[in-house]
Amino acid sequence: MFCRVVKHKAHNKTYKHLQIVESYRDPTKGNSPRIRILYNLGAIEDLGLAQVERLAASLMKAVGMDVVAPPEMLSAKDYGHIHAVQGVWDKLGFSKALQKAG
Repeated sequence: MFCRVVKHKAHNKTYKHLQIVESYRDPTKGNSPRIRILYNLGAIEDLGLAQVERLAASLMKAVGMDVVAPPEMLSAKDYGHIHAVQGVWDKLGFSKALQKAG
């Protein structure tokens, strides 16, 4: 079982609908995979983000998972180049050479 978003266009506008579906194999069609719609939740625009978040939280609670807020990135600094140069510096042995030189 999983959620999927289905898009369809009408009158030059794209609509997105949220569905709960399951995948199964149909023996009448040569055991090929099929999708069965269990529940159509409706247009995402009509549901709103808050309602979708509440649904996700209640599903997590139903299966015994802790409902936690997603981590929030407060700030980040780019130190990737420093680590790269430090790695090359160490690999070439510059620190040891400078220590020996005094």
